[in-house]
Amino acid sequence: MPTRSAILSMPSPLPTPRSNRYAYLPRSLASLVLFALCLTFTLTLASRPPTIPDILVPPKDRGLSIAAELAELEAKGIVLLDTRPPPPVNKDWHQATFPGGLHPRAEKEEEENEKEDAKDDDESTTTTPSKTSSHSPSSSSSSINKSVATATPTETSAPLPRPFDSNIGADFASEACPQFINSFLAAPEFKACYPVSLLLQSSQGFFETMHSPFLTTALLDHSCAAPLTCAPYLSSLAATLNSTCTLDLANANPTATMALTGLLAYPALRTATCLKSSTGSYCFADAITNSTSDEDAYVYYLGVGQPLPTTTRMTCNKCLKDVVGVFGAAAANRTAPVAGVYEEGAGVVNSVCGKGWVNETMPSAFTGAGVGRGSGGLAGMVVALVVGAMVMLM
Repeated sequence: MPTRSAILSMPSPLPTPRSNRYAYLPRSLASLVLFALCLTFTLTLASRPPTIPDILVPPKDRGLSIAAELAELEAKGIVLLDTRPPPPVNKDWHQATFPGGLHPRAEKEEEENEKEDAKDDDESTTTTPSKTSSHSPSSSSSSINKSVATATPTETSAPLPRPFDSNIGADFASEACPQFINSFLAAPEFKACYPVSLLLQSSQGFFETMHSPFLTTALLDHSCAAPLTCAPYLSSLAATLNSTCTLDLANANPTATMALTGLLAYPALRTATCLKSSTGSYCFADAITNSTSDEDAYVYYLGVGQPLPTTTRMTCNKCLKDVVGVFGAAAANRTAPVAGVYEEGAGVVNSVCGKGWVNETMPSAFTGAGVGRGSGGLAGMVVALVVGAMVMLM
């Protein structure tokens, strides 16, 4: 039997299958789509603006952290020291060579001290009134009333108002009358008394001063620090003016009339304008600077004989009651200007504050208070003492 060759007898290998290049195509396409989606989402988030919260978050309190740090240093025994030299107080400064330090300029300080000394010398007649009379006040007037101020003048660079600061006029019937008025206005003893009663009607600067509570208080400090001898002194001036200006007073010369009225009204108005409220301020200053009721000051013009308007709507407080009480006591001197208008004025006050709120009845007249206008110094002293006693009993 014929034999086949070994090569021919070997089995033929199976045909190799052809590879399909699209076999992995679905898996690659899915990865590409997933990558595209991720890229799109990433770009969307990157282009979106940051979200701002609707509620504002308060800043962190640095004070608490600083306090905690200081407490921690204190617990460790560490003390922080400021090694800079302490600067002097109330000086004029310029930058020193030492960083962070200041020192006074000595030359400028000496110049300012010289200016202050010169200013004090110029204003010595308007800042501290002095006693120029040798008369000793009565022992019964030595008691101090708690509600009546006896103040030291407030120092101010502004000049104090003066009576008849514009001029005293020229329409006088006699030469002696204006000469006498000018002479007592220039007298140091009169300036020391500084009577507000003369300022109420004759001083333009007085009304300008009333716009400032500080200047008003300074003015009253000066007036209320006047010596007790002012009452008899001004009363004696009234008596002299009454005899010197007889013809001008008969002709109703405004300057002579206002001068006599202001001198006679001094005891009552000095007490009334120096009254203080429960807060320590002057009743007159509160009334004159009251922005809610500018009619509170009208009652003080009773002291110079001006009637209180029936339409006045004043504030009913203790100051008003005390002022009316002072004028009621002063009306016992029938030569005082308030005596002619007190009853009617007290009636107006009661019509606003209630019936019987103040006494409308005139007090009994003084015997020996003097007959006629401008009686001597004894009447002024008696009125001042009685007014002070009446206020002490309130």
